[in-house]
Amino acid sequence: MGTPTLREIEDKIVETLNGTGDFNFVISIPKGEKPLKTIVHPAAFVYFESDVLQANKTRPVYTNYFAVIIEHFIGKNGIDTYYLIDKARDVLQGNKFGFSDITPMLCEKRNLVVFEEGIIEYLLIFSVDTYLPVPLGWRR
Repeated sequence: MGTPTLREIEDKIVETLNGTGDFNFVISIPKGEKPLKTIVHPAAFVYFESDVLQANKTRPVYTNYFAVIIEHFIGKNGIDTYYLIDKARDVLQGNKFGFSDITPMLCEKRNLVVFEEGIIEYLLIFSVDTYLPVPLGWRR
């Protein structure tokens, strides 16, 4: 399949989380924004966080960081918040989504972001290395 775009990776993250059946609302969002419409819980928001060009490689390799915010109303019966953050980690960790020029996703961080008025949010940060084609004259 070759090197995927950031949009393709982000779309696969959304698709994978939707496929669990554990989230009522999963969407790709711009960094720092949430949808204005009413959110049905549990929800997951996905966005591209940043990337870093790796040094000393024989071809361009970027480590891309994607964020997943898990938002849950803790008064909702039947679903545990820890189950949701573990589920998101488990379905994304090690996943390459069928792409050939990336490493498996790695969950690097899970942080509590918000806990107020019955809403709890956790931020999960995933990394994946993407291998770009070697440009003419590439030297590193």
